[in-house]
Amino acid sequence: MLFGIPEFIQHAAVVALDDDLPELLRMRHEYRLRRDLVWLSLGNCQGLKPV
Repeated sequence: MLFGIPEFIQHAAVVALDDDLPELLRMRHEYRLRRDLVWLSLGNCQGLKPV
């Protein structure tokens, strides 16, 4: 029986975190844009102040 996360997935996670792959850089940029859009939208809601 297998418990935890398989070793090949752990190795893939290490590569994703350690290497600056172009795909990951694009994903980070896209998520940052989305985060900023949500933050700006929340800032325009009366009674909310994002920090």
